[in-house]
Amino acid sequence: MNLLHRIKALCDGKNVSIARPEQETGLANGSIRRWEKAVPSADRLQRVAEYFNVSMDYLLYGFDKAELTTIVNLMRYRRSIKEFAKDTGIDEFYLNRLCSGVEYKQPPVDVILKIATSNNNNWWPVLKHCLKQQDTI
Repeated sequence: MNLLHRIKALCDGKNVSIARPEQETGLANGSIRRWEKAVPSADRLQRVAEYFNVSMDYLLYGFDKAELTTIVNLMRYRRSIKEFAKDTGIDEFYLNRLCSGVEYKQPPVDVILKIATSNNNNWWPVLKHCLKQQDTI
């Protein structure tokens, strides 16, 4: 799914046409449709991301890289990349890219499941992170 398709899906979810976010973010009529062939400026992309309350990463890549990186590192929880790779059975180089936030493709479901179950069901680091985000601890 490309940028335009993600924006269309977000519009569908809000029950609005593509013209609505253009109008409400101050973009020219038809701007978003042109993004199928042209790259938008960071400023314009940020305005659309804020309109939909998603990250620019989500619009560009289909997932929020920063959030994924945070969660992967929380699940790693004091283990070296080498130990984490051994525990999950995931390639060490690939895990390093995920942990440092330089992987630009969403990991497959099997990788996510291996990471999620690698901590012997110790969800405290993830729960603590989520609670902190909501300022409840």
